[in-house]
Amino acid sequence: MIGYWIAERYPPINPVVLLSISFSGSVFSFVFPALRLWAPVFLGSVLCLGILYFQALENSRKAEEPWLSMPVRELELSLEVIRLFERRDDPYGRIGGIAEIKKAPAVRQDLLGKRAYFSLRAPSENERIENGGLLKAAGLLTVLHESNDSGFNRFLVQEGVAYEFCRGTIFEATKGKDGYASFCRTWNAKLESFLRLGSEAKNQAADVGVAMLLGNKAVLEQKEKQRYVAAGVMHLFAISGLHVGVVAAATAFLLRGLPGPKWLEALLCLGILFLYVEVTGGTPSATRAFMMVAFWWAARLLGRPGFSLPAIAAAACLTLLLQPQQLWNPGFQLSYSVVLAIILYGIPLAARLQAMWEPWHYLPAGEHSWRQRFVIACWKWFAGSFGVSFAATVASAPLVLIHFGVFTPGAILLNVFLVLIACVAIVSGFASMLAGLISCSFICPIFNHAQWILIWIMDSLVELFLKIPGLFFKLDLCVPFLAYLTLVVTLALVLGLARKMTMGSAWICLLPPLPLILLVVFATDSQPL
Repeated sequence: MIGYWIAERYPPINPVVLLSISFSGSVFSFVFPALRLWAPVFLGSVLCLGILYFQALENSRKAEEPWLSMPVRELELSLEVIRLFERRDDPYGRIGGIAEIKKAPAVRQDLLGKRAYFSLRAPSENERIENGGLLKAAGLLTVLHESNDSGFNRFLVQEGVAYEFCRGTIFEATKGKDGYASFCRTWNAKLESFLRLGSEAKNQAADVGVAMLLGNKAVLEQKEKQRYVAAGVMHLFAISGLHVGVVAAATAFLLRGLPGPKWLEALLCLGILFLYVEVTGGTPSATRAFMMVAFWWAARLLGRPGFSLPAIAAAACLTLLLQPQQLWNPGFQLSYSVVLAIILYGIPLAARLQAMWEPWHYLPAGEHSWRQRFVIACWKWFAGSFGVSFAATVASAPLVLIHFGVFTPGAILLNVFLVLIACVAIVSGFASMLAGLISCSFICPIFNHAQWILIWIMDSLVELFLKIPGLFFKLDLCVPFLAYLTLVVTLALVLGLARKMTMGSAWICLLPPLPLILLVVFATDSQPL
């Protein structure tokens, strides 16, 4: 990753030189493992490989001279859609996304294989454009400059996009030849029909349910998205790692009684989960969650602890090995920062909170009345959820400040209730889809109405909390770099104090939030939402 970082910021190096150094260093390390120099030599060879990988993969996607200095001109291009961005009720009827240029005029053959962000007027409302589809369009092609400070621009650069293709029209759209992609789209539409059984033509709760289970965020209205982002709970209303984890847990529960070895149960569970992730669009967040679940299963089969930190680290390393640019992706940073904080900080903090108050501890557990057992269970749930929510907020707040400009301390308490309700809503939607798949669609409306009631409760809680002053703020960072520094220091504290979280002084649990508090107090300008 260091080599990847160096190659992105400095001029390219001759690939023959890099390959020679890397090969020589690798041979030296394996031939002379007893020498003390083998480790730095091997690391140097890996560094050269990282630089070479970037130059071979990423540099080939960038725009080069003399085209960088050419004037903007209109071109007719053939594009293959890689990813569509959800747009709802665009006043000009435009669609946007990322595509790879497949055909270009003879004078611009350098464009072939390059990625472009397109925002073009759709041919007609009845013609649906999907991932993997082929487009023929005319529009203005401009170079995407990395110097632009826009957060969306940074995202496009991280995705390898070199050009922007806008102010034009799509005059022909055809479906791609990928049968697997067509299979996923067909089943996505079928599962959506199950989730909408029993609803009216326009049902806001049903739209949110579809977004939660199938990742179709286009059905959400813009004001809903803005409200969820302001409250710090957008991850609950669109498919994310939580949703994939709940579906994985529900699938594992259904397969528990399956006769046979554990590896067969794991294989079936991961196979079903993989299909679910692909059918829902294979978003990066869902794919990362699937890899975490896969390594969790591997750790379990090997007899490792359920929340094995090496398993999470292995999932992160595999993700970066396949797509090194993910390291700069905000979603990747959020996912693994939050998971790391929950494992090393949230769970020990939850255990300490639960131990702070043990009602009726002087009575044997068998002599507790049902009211006492209910109070004990509620306290353990609240304390455990609060500890996990607190750790997740502390780890995610610096990145949320950078990319959304909001600080949501109220989300700590709000997520305590919403996560539980969201898990039940996801299970209800999963049961509806499962009932439809086994030809019991007459049961689907029961599960759907239960899910819509839960979604209504979630939405009402969000509105209620947003009305409470002092829980949510809009912040402007004076120096964005300080937010990244805050995240690094916070994770370093979490890692360094991991062993002392459970056995050391209780005051140790107050150290990880300190960098965030200092950032908010001294490096931001705030105003209530």
